[in-house]
Amino acid sequence: MKIQKILLLVSTVLLLYSCSKSKNSPEEQGSVASKAETMAVGSNIVLCGQCGHIKGTSVCCSKEAVRCGCGAIKGSPGCCNLKKDRADLVLCSKCGHVKGGEECCQGLEKKCGKCGKEKGSPGCCL
Repeated sequence: MKIQKILLLVSTVLLLYSCSKSKNSPEEQGSVASKAETMAVGSNIVLCGQCGHIKGTSVCCSKEAVRCGCGAIKGSPGCCNLKKDRADLVLCSKCGHVKGGEECCQGLEKKCGKCGKEKGSPGCCL
């Protein structure tokens, strides 16, 4: 139990430190600053800005996958949701929409019975 508390404290400090070093402007909310970031930021899910799949998974940026007209892999969670600058998207852990975006935590009346996020959001059932 003591080790878990220490790990929680260390991870919280690291998360706070990394957030304080971020130079993202308010317009860039929901974006990940660099490709080196992993598939999760805290408890949020990161979608690859190049393909739309969860960053770091085996299907991320698959060369064999069929692309949609939006540029993302057809059927990926980010398909038709990616930004024009192709930055990675951070999804809200509560509602499943792009964190800090217009739809973030606005339509929670349509909750998914499986995951609890907004039904039909990019993060639903991920």
